[in-house]
Amino acid sequence: MMQMTVPAATDLTAAPMIAGAIPLIDVAGHLGGDAESSRKAATQLRWAFENVGFYYLAGHGVPPSLIDRTYEAAARFHAQPMAKKLALKVNEHNIGYLPISDVASPQAAVQGRKPSQNEAYFLRRERTPR
Repeated sequence: MMQMTVPAATDLTAAPMIAGAIPLIDVAGHLGGDAESSRKAATQLRWAFENVGFYYLAGHGVPPSLIDRTYEAAARFHAQPMAKKLALKVNEHNIGYLPISDVASPQAAVQGRKPSQNEAYFLRRERTPR
């Protein structure tokens, strides 16, 4: 297992850690347009990506009711039969369903890691053509 170095409590760019393991990054100041808050959040995000691989966001402004509905929709989607999920398999734009793999990605295989044991549905915000 990879060793994780937790930022020192005196490090002003360190994010608080949930259960000592998951960074909690507050982006309210960044979303409010404060440049120093943006730099701090960016530093914390970089640390989280490089050392943990994931994080929790706070201060994002997403209403709890929308978060709850999103979790409910995800649970409904993943409870479907595999054939229905595979009908929406990831496309050339990396949008769609990705099942659990029994083969490690080339990068993971080179590092001697096992295949990812999660399934996912990738989506993106619709954008107007340029």
